[in-house]
Amino acid sequence: MTSQWLRLCAQFRAQFHAQFHDQIHAQIHAQIIIPTVKVIIIEVIEAIKVLEAIKIIKAIKVIKAIKVIEAIKEGHKGHKGHRGSDII
Repeated sequence: MTSQWLRLCAQFRAQFHAQFHDQIHAQIHAQIIIPTVKVIIIEVIEAIKVLEAIKIIKAIKVIKAIKVIEAIKEGHKGHKGHRGSDII
């Protein structure tokens, strides 16, 4: 009787596992994994946008700094005691 009971339990377990494994696996993917991956992808894209914006801001600051330096050089060319290249 005990071995028959164990066999029946094992058969039920195998049948249950076969029926619900794929369904549970699909639910885990749909409810947890896919949304999590989507959020990570969106966050990575946003981080890339921020980095690109920082690069643009730095480039603008460099261009402004170059213009200021050029203006200082131009302004000091006529000044006695300094040549334009002495400033930098």
